[in-house]
Amino acid sequence: MVFETLVADLLNRFLGDVKLNNLEIKETALDELDLPIKLKFGFLDKLVLKIPWKNLYTEPVLANIDGLYIIAVPNKGVVYNEEKADKRDQETKQKELQRLEENRKNRRKPKDPTADTFTEKMVAQVIKNLQVTIKNIHIRFEDKYTNRHRPFVAGVTLEGLNFQTTDENWKATILKDTVKIFHKLISMENLAVYWNSDAKLISDLTDKQEIRKALEETITTNDNRPEDFKYKSDGSNWSIPKIDLNVGVKELALAIGRFQYQDILLFLEAQERFNTATRYLKYRPNLVDYHGHYREWWHFAYQSILEENIRRKKRNWSWERMKAHRKLVHAYQDAWVQKQTEKNPGSEVKGIIEKAERELDVFNLNVARQQGEMKIDRQGLTRLEDQPQGWTAWAKSWWGGSSKPKEQQGQQHHEHDGDIIGKLQQEMTPEEKQRLFDAIDYQENTPPTDYPKEYIENKIRVHLTTLAIIVEEALELKFNELSANVEQRPSARALHVKSAIKSLQMVGDGQPMLSMLEPTQNWMDFELETNPLSGEFDSGVFLGIKPSIFKYHAPAVNTAIDVFKPPESVRLNQLTALALARYEDVKVRSVTGLQHAHAVDQKDKLKIRIKIEPTTVVITESGVFDEQKPNLITELGLLTIDTTDDASAEAYKDIKDDRHRKVVMAAYDKFQFKLSNIQVIFAEDFGKAMSARNVKDSPYHVLKPTGLDIGIHKSSIEDLSMPKLRVFGDLPDIIVHISDKRLIALMKLALSIPLPAAADSEPVIDLAAPIAEPKAKDRAKMKAIMEVNELEETNEERNIIPDEKRNIIPDESQPDSDDEKDKERSAEDNKRIREQQVQIDVNLKLNQIGVYVYRGEQEVVNASLRRFGCKFQMRTFDMVVKMHLGSLTIEQPEFKNLYDPSKTLFVIDNPLAEGDDLITMTFIQANEESPFFATVYKNTKQSIDFQFKKLNVTLHQGALAEIKSFGEKLQAEIAELHKKDPEKAKEFSDNLDRVNRKISRQISESMLSIASHGSGKKKDEKIKRQVRRGEKSAAAAKVDISRIIDMYLNAHVHSLNVDIGFNEGPDTSLKISDITSTVSMKPKDMTVTAGLREITMKDETPNALHKKLLSVGGDKEVFHMDFTQYNRTAEEKKHMSLSDVDMSVKIRFAQLRFVFLNLWVNRMLTW
Repeated sequence: MVFETLVADLLNRFLGDVKLNNLEIKETALDELDLPIKLKFGFLDKLVLKIPWKNLYTEPVLANIDGLYIIAVPNKGVVYNEEKADKRDQETKQKELQRLEENRKNRRKPKDPTADTFTEKMVAQVIKNLQVTIKNIHIRFEDKYTNRHRPFVAGVTLEGLNFQTTDENWKATILKDTVKIFHKLISMENLAVYWNSDAKLISDLTDKQEIRKALEETITTNDNRPEDFKYKSDGSNWSIPKIDLNVGVKELALAIGRFQYQDILLFLEAQERFNTATRYLKYRPNLVDYHGHYREWWHFAYQSILEENIRRKKRNWSWERMKAHRKLVHAYQDAWVQKQTEKNPGSEVKGIIEKAERELDVFNLNVARQQGEMKIDRQGLTRLEDQPQGWTAWAKSWWGGSSKPKEQQGQQHHEHDGDIIGKLQQEMTPEEKQRLFDAIDYQENTPPTDYPKEYIENKIRVHLTTLAIIVEEALELKFNELSANVEQRPSARALHVKSAIKSLQMVGDGQPMLSMLEPTQNWMDFELETNPLSGEFDSGVFLGIKPSIFKYHAPAVNTAIDVFKPPESVRLNQLTALALARYEDVKVRSVTGLQHAHAVDQKDKLKIRIKIEPTTVVITESGVFDEQKPNLITELGLLTIDTTDDASAEAYKDIKDDRHRKVVMAAYDKFQFKLSNIQVIFAEDFGKAMSARNVKDSPYHVLKPTGLDIGIHKSSIEDLSMPKLRVFGDLPDIIVHISDKRLIALMKLALSIPLPAAADSEPVIDLAAPIAEPKAKDRAKMKAIMEVNELEETNEERNIIPDEKRNIIPDESQPDSDDEKDKERSAEDNKRIREQQVQIDVNLKLNQIGVYVYRGEQEVVNASLRRFGCKFQMRTFDMVVKMHLGSLTIEQPEFKNLYDPSKTLFVIDNPLAEGDDLITMTFIQANEESPFFATVYKNTKQSIDFQFKKLNVTLHQGALAEIKSFGEKLQAEIAELHKKDPEKAKEFSDNLDRVNRKISRQISESMLSIASHGSGKKKDEKIKRQVRRGEKSAAAAKVDISRIIDMYLNAHVHSLNVDIGFNEGPDTSLKISDITSTVSMKPKDMTVTAGLREITMKDETPNALHKKLLSVGGDKEVFHMDFTQYNRTAEEKKHMSLSDVDMSVKIRFAQLRFVFLNLWVNRMLTW
């Protein structure tokens, strides 16, 4: 027998065989973990553990579990234990620090692949003959608290799981000889997961035998046999992988119903509520009921808010705490350096480390450690892991002796009493060692194995015949022939994943809804590869999806929508908003504290190739597919995403230096997004609509084929002169062709589709709604609290700003009279604004948006917007948006131009020179916290500059009458449709209004989010409190609220021409030139200045004696207005003097000359 000296200790510890029967698991087994669940019932029928210590290599190690039944329920009585909470927090912190430290060591010295160690060989020998049998497992969770009206249960059942050693033919065997490859067969029977709503609770039973019987009877026992998988160790000539795993599953079905979905949401909400309550658990009274304990619960609420929201903030922002915090961080940094470089740093250093790791969080500890590592490198110190181990290490390399003194060996022996491997090495004689090494095929002092880069060490192949996703009584989605192959080359840190799905199909209410258009090819192919042997890239992602067709089936879709309708609750939305707020806080701290530059030449090369072929969506009249009825077909287009090395010259034209331009271009990861052939087709039947997909100018097109081409460049280095993200390209042309008949047919189709049942009106809680103004009585109570708060803040501000630094803040109440200093400051501010970090740089262009309206086959009117462009920049202290519109035209081809009959009539036209824009607008939003807010931005939060060039409007009597007649006829036909089914029309209109309101609300919230970017509301409130106290503090002197401009608008309309005429020709022309307006909005007043330079009106009829009906005398403005409105509080109005006004208006008119002609007036009245 091998290692006889160790057998006695092992037998005393494990007793060879262990057999346990009829074990009851204590209900308090999980209480120590303070989990949101607790054990209600636990029972184990049989546990058998057999370890043949005398014949470990020739007999199997057996582990059998039979009959494990567990019921868990929500834990409603978690009691806070400060000692356990601190211990748990420390353990979590130490695990995170250990993970970070291991990552640091791996980055410094990456581990080389080595031969199997003694431990791996020993474990492999045990696994070789390990046999595990698990039978009759049922773990169940019952919840009657989350939804008291509808309790639910969820559980997992397993009939059997066997883990056996086999030969190469997959027959059970015992391996007695040393083999290079051994096979393991895992067979699993009847694994099931269930979730039942409104179910009977087994935990309510009082008899434990009945509970056990009920759990045993509900274990699934149908015939489902998962496939096997096998392990292989290292072979010869690098041809056999270390692990080759094959997994095959015949069918996997996932089903969900309405009540199940709602129960899941309610359960998640309850868990989120539990996690939130954990934060205040230390203040919670150990009570279950509310009745009779109102005082305790109100005290709990008061103490939670006081400690977490008030005292914690005051404590964190006190100067004494910040100074102590920085002192501790610096001490920890120095102690960490000593620990990494000295063998015996001393008890004082260890004490500092223990104190810091107990009081500081992981973020600050990690930053201090990183700074310590840089200090080690900067000072040229040597880490312990890099230091030589002395003459004993040298001697060991020659004689195999120990490199540690006897005292350390004894100490190590004492520390590793529970380490089997350590005791093996210490207790075994040389003869025992050799016999053990021969048994497990291990050779001592074997040099490390250097695997070649092409060696595939691990292979995993998974095949799933069918994956079904079922929505109760609605939809059934099936994916067929799913496969995944994973290959790993650890020596090259390479991973290669290939996955495919042969086909998919979806059925709704027995009708096919989703299918492939090319069934002979794989529907999806996916490939992920890192560090390929070719070296073309570092990481690659490749995805291909073949075209498919989706036939809308309204009954199935409506049922599915009803299934996924969430319960009446707003808690998830509130918690999501809270999570996003915390994420933004962490993100800001991470960016400011952990940024570091990466060299361009060290940037990983990413290659992406994604090709998603178009999906065709078919909507049939009445909502159920029928080839003979009218069909609306939407083809979503071909989407391709590729990485490219080519960069648009337009994107980097602002960089003059060629060498710098190449470096900047190489620093970006460049992606090209292309979406082509998006089209909408409407025809009388399915065949015509499908055949029109390949005809570009088909009369059935509602939306002509279009697409977009956008480049996205993401910077991989941190440089103030380089935008982090650049987006540029061309948006798709949108050209819509619609006739009156087809519009009526589309309306008829829309009204014929059954809509999902309208949801009950739920109360909408606006989390951002303003708080109502408190009453006078409440305000009086709050005033006393605020005065105490302000006194404490005053003391804190004096503590936060040291005396020697209080004079640094400039006092703007005393303006500098030195012009040279002003110029220098202005130049410096301009330089700093150019050096702002550009977060996002967007430059998008759209060539045309056009709508063509027909009566039958004849074109009635068309409207076009051309050459639209948008440039958007989000920078550190401002946001800049520049937009332009090239032209706006509305044409009626049936009518002729008033002045040139050879041309068609343009109701709206803008005759501009080539390259000129009709509208240009610049919007700038500045952050009030900017250091040059007063100089560069002129104390202006938002500024808008609007320029409108030249626009011609032609009012043709016949054309306007035609448009009016066409519109009235179309409106009458639509009204006739509504009369046929008024309830359906009202439902459709209500749904449309609801969608419009939702979109409008989303747009408003997005605009509000952008507008509030960097608004600094907390700073405004603080300054207002300082002004209310009348303090002449530095912050109050720095910002004068009355000088801040909330919004400044500068608008200029250059020219507007209006021509009025008949079929016979022009009648009257009106020209307006140079309309200007400026608006300045401040907290205390609003100022508006408006002016009109020139206005003329002419009689264009032939033989008119008086051509100029209206003209301006002189060269002054026709109209000028200065308007000021003062915003005063009720208190300020009480102190107004007689000369003070609420509104000031000054208007000036120039000389106007108007010729009155009765003939012209009559023509206008009869026009």
